[in-house]
Amino acid sequence: MSGSLDDHQQIRELYARYAYSLDHGDIDRMMDCFTDDAVFESARQGRFEGCDGLRKFAGSIPERTGGAQIRHLITNQLCDLDGDRGTGSCYFMYFHCKNNQVQQVTVGEYNDELRKVDGRWKIRSRKVILLGHR
Repeated sequence: MSGSLDDHQQIRELYARYAYSLDHGDIDRMMDCFTDDAVFESARQGRFEGCDGLRKFAGSIPERTGGAQIRHLITNQLCDLDGDRGTGSCYFMYFHCKNNQVQQVTVGEYNDELRKVDGRWKIRSRKVILLGHR
């Protein structure tokens, strides 16, 4: 394991903060999870670059989900750190919640490039790998 225990805890919290803020529509807090030049890439949603692109991605979620609440569950987090750079990965499950119904939409994994900026870990690039979806 490279990096300090504090670094690894910060990255676990980064992943949780990303999911929680996205699920609750807190775009500013979600944006704080990424570097200013970040890239988000998903075969299903497309490629989004920089602050404007990430805001576009997050802002389009209510339309894409038909008003359903969304929930991400993240597990099996791993990271390999070298100074202020690193890679991270985790599995995720994604759900839509609407009209007292919960539907699992997809499972997959995130593969990330991480950067430490001003003492805080952030996502520099995120590639979403979907393993199956409805």
